Formats: sequence, C-alpha cells, structure tokens
Amino acid sequence: MRVFSIVVISFLLSFCTFLNSAFSQENKMMISFEEALKISLENNPRFKQDRLLEQENKLKKKAASGLYLPSIGLSANYAYMSDDLHLDLTPVRDAIVPLYDALGNFGKFSGVPAIDPTTGNMIIDPSTGMPVILDDATSTQAIRGKLLEGKDHIMLAEWDKMIQKKQFVTLSANISLPIYAGGKIRAANKAATLKCEESELESQQSYSTHINEMVERYYGLCLSYQVEKVRKEVFEAMKNHLNDAERLYKGGMIAKVQYLHAKVYFDQAQRELMKSGRQVDIVNVALMNSLGLQDKKEIVPVSKLF
Repeated sequence: MRVFSIVVISFLLSFCTFLNSAFSQENKMMISFEEALKISLENNPRFKQDRLLEQENKLKKKAASGLYLPSIGLSANYAYMSDDLHLDLTPVRDAIVPLYDALGNFGKFSGVPAIDPTTGNMIIDPSTGMPVILDDATSTQAIRGKLLEGKDHIMLAEWDKMIQKKQFVTLSANISLPIYAGGKIRAANKAATLKCEESELESQQSYSTHINEMVERYYGLCLSYQVEKVRKEVFEAMKNHLNDAERLYKGGMIAKVQYLHAKVYFDQAQRELMKSGRQVDIVNVALMNSLGLQDKKEIVPVSKLF
C-alpha cells in the first residue's frame, strides 16, 4: 500500500511538472529582433497615424494641383408650388372665331384658281398657259368652306396649355476655368508640397526614434536575462557556500562569525537575484508595450546581443 501511494504521488508530481512546463512554453514568445520590429510597426498607433497623415497630405497636394484645372459644378433643386402653371389662350380663340365665322358665312371672294382634286395642283389652260380661274360664286363657295373648316379646327384645338407642373426638379451645370488668381493657386500648391514633405520627415523621425527604442528594450531584455542567469549562478554558489559553512560551523571547524559572514553573502546574492528578476519583468512589459501586445507573455529574444 505504501509503494502504491509513492507511485501515485510520483505520478501526480510528474503530471503537474508537465502541465507547468506546457503552460510555460505556451506563454513564452520566441521572437527575433526583425520580427519584433515588424510587429511593432504594424501595431503601433503612432505609425498608423503617421501613415494616415501622409496619405491625407498627399491627397491635399493632388487637390491643390487640381486648382489649375477647370472645375465643373452640378446642382439640383426641387420645387413644389400650390398649383400647376397654365397658359390660357382662350381670349385669342374667342377673338379669332368671329372673324372666321363672318368670312365663312358672308364673305365674297373671286379670282381663286381651279385645283385638280386628284393631284392637288392648279389647273393650267393649255391655250394660254395661265391658271384657270373659277367664277365668283365658285370662288366664294370654296373659300367659305376652307374658312369654316379652319373655324372647326380652331374650336377643337387646346387653348389652355399646362406649361409647368406644380412639382418639378431643376438641374444646373456650370464650368469655370481660373485665368488669374493673383498667385493664390501657386501659393496653395507650394504650401501643400511643404506640408507633404513635413509629414514625411516627421514620419522618418518617428521611425528612427522607434528603432532606438526597440533596440534599447529588445537588447535590454537580452542583457537582463544574462544578468539574471549570472545572478542565479552566484546565488547557487552562495547557497552551496552557506551549506558548507553551516556544516563546518556545526562540526566546530569554523567560528560563528565566519558562518554569519557566509549567510550575509547568501542574502545579498538572493536580493540581487530577485532584483534581476524584477528587472526582467519591467523590461519585458516595456517591450510588450512597444510591440502593442495585449496578452501578457514572456518574451524570449532569439537575436543575440553579441
């Protein structure tokens, strides 16, 4: 039974060690300096802002160049009136109809040429070569018929015309070409060019500053890991030294002051180890901020310091 308990405890310890190792590996982020720089440039909001500002200034520069070109404008208006617009010509009809009525019923006409009903052309006298003229009675009857026919057309025509509905849309277009603006267009283009160059220089300056920051934090983390490694070695050496001093002190081979001296150095090595561990955490968080990472990870630099 005792052997079984020991086996179970050993299995549980091994399993816990495996889980801890798996979690530790998952939480670690192995990354080179080039990869870290690429991630930081993609996630850093300052560079996103610089890129957007550069694009904005380039578009403004294009817009300023467009001031030399003709501009075309298009506008639309919607109107709503209380009633439709009409053009009433009924008084003109009422003034013309009596004239047609009087001439069509009482007018006397003569000298009307004869018309061939099949061709619609005037009939020519072969002997004289002149048009054949109708007599007065026939001429009067023909003209009166035409006048009465015209009167019927006038009465059937639409004399009240709607010229505009009460709801309508109007479109207008205009084009303008600057001929002389007193140098304003040239000054606007120069200002836009200078603004574009200024944004590019600011972006380059931000990039250089960021490179220096990444070098300082990435390789600072490398150095912090090396310092922690050295502090661990010193701590283990002081631990072994303290154990040896304790055994020698208990064996009566050294004085108590020598044992206490070894303990002081051990405590100092322990404090330095803890201090180096905190320094690693601080630099790790600073590098995570530069990378723009939200989830806390233990960053392990791959690129060597030397």
